[in-house]
Amino acid sequence: MAFGNTNRADHPELASIAMEIAAGLERSFVGAHVICGFLRANMQRWFWNKILECQRNNIDRNIRIFGEHPLALVQKKQTAYVWSLSNISMRVKVLYCLSHSTLNDFPKIALHEAQTSAKARGKLQVLVLKSRIPPYHSYSVMCEIGVPQDTTTKKKQPRSCLDI
Repeated sequence: MAFGNTNRADHPELASIAMEIAAGLERSFVGAHVICGFLRANMQRWFWNKILECQRNNIDRNIRIFGEHPLALVQKKQTAYVWSLSNISMRVKVLYCLSHSTLNDFPKIALHEAQTSAKARGKLQVLVLKSRIPPYHSYSVMCEIGVPQDTTTKKKQPRSCLDI
């Protein structure tokens, strides 16, 4: 999924990174879909390594704070930290999941947009996955996105996962 129309045999280093990212997804098809969207947009090794680093750091953070993998927390509708490409740390609590049968009734903000925007805050209905094949269902979550209290009083600007 991460390579789209590109032949993965032409990019053995990226294929190796993709396998490491997949191992951290705990067999989540939706998680794979979201991360692959980021990867397809930038076929540079340094970018894929930064996504892998963000994913590893986020998994470690959730296990350290909550005692569980972030996908397990989201599935239980508990608060979990998610990695973000903005300079602000995000915590998300999924309130409920929705399935839309038509392409007209899905939310306007996609999950990857929320992960790259510092403005995505509060209760939002976020598009997680939009099918590209019939019957064209889309899947979204109603979630609460916030800034953790421990990052609001920091004196230094938090580093983005993509700072180099």
